[in-house]
Amino acid sequence: MKIKHILNNSFSKKSNGFSLVEVLVTLFVFSLIITITMGIFVSVLKMQKRAQSAIKISNEASYAMEYMSRAIRMAQYDENGNCGANLNYEKTSDGIKFKGYDGKCRQFSCELDSGGTNVYRLKEIIDNGGVLQENYLTSSELNIVSFNVGPEYGWNPTDDIQPRITISLEIKGITKNPAELKIQTTLSQRNIDRH
Repeated sequence: MKIKHILNNSFSKKSNGFSLVEVLVTLFVFSLIITITMGIFVSVLKMQKRAQSAIKISNEASYAMEYMSRAIRMAQYDENGNCGANLNYEKTSDGIKFKGYDGKCRQFSCELDSGGTNVYRLKEIIDNGGVLQENYLTSSELNIVSFNVGPEYGWNPTDDIQPRITISLEIKGITKNPAELKIQTTLSQRNIDRH
């Protein structure tokens, strides 16, 4: 009777460990949760990088457009033709040229970066009495996809039309999956054209 009682008790007791199936299911669920969490984390990091790139592009584009707009609005009539044609503004092959508020010839253009990269940057060239001063308006971390200045008509001071300039700019980051921005503005010379 004692042997029967011992055998019945040993078979009726539950084991204190986990079965192999339970362990495998737990590992599968745990790895699934980790994989989903890591995927979300990586997606959030990519979105954050793209948002930071978009902010950088927006800041630099705003600065460049405001800088060019202010200079173009303050342009003077070039009576002697020292800065090109005898006009308010002159369209060049890659931008615009004019006599600035300070009497110096100014030019805005889009040029390949001199740093050896394949990045196009906005550049200002100021003719300071035969000495050229060059300033980049955008960083080498951004690429100018297109820079257009127009229209070419209406810039003649004798046509009784107030000169208007339309600047359009398309900027793209140089990172993988870069953000991109297109911006355009139209402005007029501050002083009424009476020449």
